[in-house]
Amino acid sequence: MKLVSSSNSNNTCLNIGLLLFAIAWIGVGVQHYMYIQFVSTLVPSYMPFKVFWAGFTGTAMILAGISFLLRIKVDLAALLLSIMLGIFILLIHVPQLASKTSTQINWVRALQDIAITGGALMLTAPVFLRKSGRFVFAVPVLILGALHFIHAGFITAKVPVYFPAVNVCDYIIGGIIVIATLCIITQMYTMKAIRVLNITLMIMALCYSLPLLFKHPFDATIWTPFLLDLAVAAGGFILSGRAAEVGI
Repeated sequence: MKLVSSSNSNNTCLNIGLLLFAIAWIGVGVQHYMYIQFVSTLVPSYMPFKVFWAGFTGTAMILAGISFLLRIKVDLAALLLSIMLGIFILLIHVPQLASKTSTQINWVRALQDIAITGGALMLTAPVFLRKSGRFVFAVPVLILGALHFIHAGFITAKVPVYFPAVNVCDYIIGGIIVIATLCIITQMYTMKAIRVLNITLMIMALCYSLPLLFKHPFDATIWTPFLLDLAVAAGGFILSGRAAEVGI
């Protein structure tokens, strides 16, 4: 009975992860078309046809999201998505981080994209990619959690202002994320740690963004971080659903 219960729980978590991934990627893909001129400015300066690449990547994201939503060729979509994210990290994030004008937000965005890449890797078919996905997801989330302890502006701002004693909550949230991800990396109390991490990431994403979206439903500066937060949270649910496949 325990094995059946565990299997059902894992399937539920995987379904939640795929749904969150689908919502995130379809949403970000649609934004590529809504703000295609702005997105084209993110394409490296040495690449021609910037608007084309902005539209191409937006289409790829939407198709990946549909694949996750309909459970069609999920492993292939995840592999192609992982490759695309890897290219983003190499061509966009690395030069930004190497620049003297690099900001805290650049580092956070890069860590988020690496964590999201880990979530995608855990959905791929090759065993070594699935297993590496656990670390590619957990390590950047660990670093993001640690940033709560220095009250990094962009991270602390994600703690809803209506939470009591925001700085104290910042420490608590950071501590939960750090401990949970360390357990995931070292495989200590792993499944419990994943559940705690999933709950924490979802509470943070929903409690911070939903009130703002109700007030400003057409504000892309709120939607984009929210969709990225959903994609990161999806990685935790995918990790729970694919526990056996990733070596847990």
